[in-house]
Amino acid sequence: MAWAADGAVQSLPGGPAVRQMDLAPPATQIAADVQSLHYGLLVVCLLIFIGVFGVMFYSILKHRKSLGAKPEALCQARSKVPSPGFQRLRIYFQWRRRCHHRKEFP
Repeated sequence: MAWAADGAVQSLPGGPAVRQMDLAPPATQIAADVQSLHYGLLVVCLLIFIGVFGVMFYSILKHRKSLGAKPEALCQARSKVPSPGFQRLRIYFQWRRRCHHRKEFP
């Protein structure tokens, strides 16, 4: 049943060409501009994709343990002092707990 519908769609004017994955040919100048914009953005996205994955794979291959990469000394020791962001959160939640029973906060 699905094949009959597929054949009907293929025969419609303006329908997809046989086994073609592309936009329809532009009929107006605006459609041609939109199609060129589409292809331009497609190329930009492809270049970003290649750049990001290239840097990622370079970093993975360059910093492997088998090549003798060692972590910095600062990364191995954990600090006992909480970060400023954690301290702010702790102060906020303490304030909220104190004000909650008085119904002073929104």
